[in-house]
Amino acid sequence: MKKEVPNIILIGSGVTGAATGTVFVETGYTVSFFDTNPDVVSALRSNGYKAFEITDLHTAQSELEYVFICVPTPTQKSTVQIDTVLHAIESIAPMLTKRTPGDTPIILAIRSTVPVGTHQICAKKIQEMRPDLKLNIDVAICSNPEYLREKKALADARNPRAIMIGTTDDTVARLMEKIYKPITTAIYCMSPEEAEMHKYIHNLYNACKISFFNEMRSVCTENNIDPERLFSLAAYTAEASWNPQYGIQNYGPFSGACLPKDVQGFLSWANTKNSKMPLLEAIIQVNKRVGGADFK
Repeated sequence: MKKEVPNIILIGSGVTGAATGTVFVETGYTVSFFDTNPDVVSALRSNGYKAFEITDLHTAQSELEYVFICVPTPTQKSTVQIDTVLHAIESIAPMLTKRTPGDTPIILAIRSTVPVGTHQICAKKIQEMRPDLKLNIDVAICSNPEYLREKKALADARNPRAIMIGTTDDTVARLMEKIYKPITTAIYCMSPEEAEMHKYIHNLYNACKISFFNEMRSVCTENNIDPERLFSLAAYTAEASWNPQYGIQNYGPFSGACLPKDVQGFLSWANTKNSKMPLLEAIIQVNKRVGGADFK
């Protein structure tokens, strides 16, 4: 009979893996951390955790139930490198075993930020290395992106705003929900592609907001206007801040009596002051591309 306490292995025990695993330990799960960096392993061991170098992964073969892949995916030469994810898959593949009737599949949950379709590449890698295994019967791959802030990763892992589970298999969804329900009820199931895409929407939205205010800060400063109080007030008054649904519906380009004229009018004024606004220029171009009027 399968034991009630879930057995979890984390491949990659940096910021994401350490925070994720720590919360799983606090929840009462059996957790083993694996990493390529001996210093990371040593630090985890000094805090009382079961931690091992990745070369010792074979020692966990009899314990495989949930494997969370939390390796970094850096961008190099403008391309996301998923080699680290594939190396994790290659490391775990030899340890996977066929399941007996009544057993649930070993779940490989990808926590790393990866391009849309990466789960399919990982599934193909498993099938190439282990043609004896059946997907979603012996082993299942799901997308489970993390949303942890680097400096507050542990606090975010303990109190997540949302958990995304990307799978089309009901059994996998149920098993992943079982892992997270003691931590949060804000669990959302979707396809792997949607989960992979959502992580990028989440991060790119944050990047766009930061860049918008940085651009406005530059314009304000260049024209001897203190922006700080104005930004706080704009965050309070602008509907885009206080209404979460604002702008996300498929209503097409922004239009009406205010936004088009004010966007172009402000850009024209900034040009007279020699203030560069490439983001605002891009906003105009995107609005035109989705059908907005040319309001020059």
